[in-house]
Amino acid sequence: MSEVTGLTDFERFTFEHDGRSHDVYRAGNGPAVVVIHEMPGLHPGVVEFARRLIDAGFTTYLPSLFGRPGEPFTNAALRRTGARVCVSREFTMLLDRTSRVATWLRALTAEAFAECGGPGAGVVGMCFTGGFALATAVEPSVLATVISQPALPAPIGHRGRAALGLDEADRRRLQQRTQQGLRLLGLRVTNDKRCPPNDSTRCEEISVLRSKASRSTPGLATASVSRRTPTQC
Repeated sequence: MSEVTGLTDFERFTFEHDGRSHDVYRAGNGPAVVVIHEMPGLHPGVVEFARRLIDAGFTTYLPSLFGRPGEPFTNAALRRTGARVCVSREFTMLLDRTSRVATWLRALTAEAFAECGGPGAGVVGMCFTGGFALATAVEPSVLATVISQPALPAPIGHRGRAALGLDEADRRRLQQRTQQGLRLLGLRVTNDKRCPPNDSTRCEEISVLRSKASRSTPGLATASVSRRTPTQC
């Protein structure tokens, strides 16, 4: 059992793949949902969201990619973690290509599906990691993906705001997967200046994945706009 505050009822294990390893916190029963935390790390707000999924009948997997698990959301934690993440080779900040961490996340999701069974696994990405959820959906076991307020690649200019953070091969594969039943949902916070409704935004680009892949199957991949106020998580 983990000794991290707020995660004592989660099982902690280290998952290794392709030379990379991160701790993962697991709890619940039912189909698997991988929840990828936002900045500055696996803070209490993310854990509370995971508990809601557990109560709904899912097994949640919480990978700890950066930051200190269980540490509260603070500006100091944001600055400290941000400085470290910016120099990490696992995360692509500016270019429209797949981050290296996606390979590890795909392997974790495949493992989670193998352990939990069911029709497939779900993946949720938040803010800094929103696009990682989209990249993870290349994994065949993923049935549904939620891309919440994706912040990468950096939203610099028109092109940056529309970028999906995917290699072209991954983009084509996702288009194919929507024909096979994959569901995509993109969300943004209302009044987010980095994702204006009158621009070609990342959420709109997510919907294009479905429209280019299969115009005969509307609804398999959708883009939606969040009408809630901004929160930490």
